[in-house]
Amino acid sequence: MKKELSGSPHDWFEERGPRCTLLVFYVKKNGIPGMFYTDFGSVFHVNLNNQENDKKTHWEKACTELHIKVQHAHSPQAKGRVERCNQTMQDRLPKELKLAGIDSMEAANDFLRNSSFIADHNRRFAKLAAQKGDAHASIEGLDLDDIFTIQEERVLANDYTIVHQKHIFQLSQQQKPFLGQKILLLLKPI
Repeated sequence: MKKELSGSPHDWFEERGPRCTLLVFYVKKNGIPGMFYTDFGSVFHVNLNNQENDKKTHWEKACTELHIKVQHAHSPQAKGRVERCNQTMQDRLPKELKLAGIDSMEAANDFLRNSSFIADHNRRFAKLAAQKGDAHASIEGLDLDDIFTIQEERVLANDYTIVHQKHIFQLSQQQKPFLGQKILLLLKPI
């Protein structure tokens, strides 16, 4: 099953909170699709200094771990369905967030997961699929919070430290690290 996916950067909180990007798909709710059809946005693809396409974004790495094929469209028109959804969301969602007094990504995510907004939106605007059934793979046994985490690799220095964003972290001898070891930092959910 192919799912169109697009990031929609927008002032979702109408200057009451940070600008952010809405990704129109929930793996926890729907399961794992076989493929995402998306654009070359920087969330979905490393565009600079990547002629061999061997560098991956955190999102692409998560898709690889979930065995989701990613295909990139060369124009927004190729992903018309999700682009129309984004336009509708940009019109309606900021108004709903304002009415609910929401001004943060955390509260907006909670609202989208737990309110009737998505069900109402789908009831009004969704189109039936050409084929019946569900081809999503189960998420059972997967730790999605771990998979959808920003991961960065660092090398352990001679003084048993690693550096991340100008902060120095000291590893204890009890962790039994060895010099030059590559350390994987799990930073935060994507």
